[in-house]
Amino acid sequence: MASSSQTAEAKELSLLSKVEMRIALADTESKLAATLKTYLPPMLLKLASEHISVRNKVRALQFSGPAITG
Repeated sequence: MASSSQTAEAKELSLLSKVEMRIALADTESKLAATLKTYLPPMLLKLASEHISVRNKVRALQFSGPAITG
């Protein structure tokens, strides 16, 4: 069914967006490390998604560590 496939695709894209936001909001190295430890492995598994848009979203994610001065 096309509609259930679109729903699955939308759900995967939404989850990736939420993970991307969590990573972006990490304001210390320890928070970033904890977030990546939790979410990076499942996110990388999305590279095997049947949906090209999901695989492209994973590839497009860019990580920059927190701006820590000191």
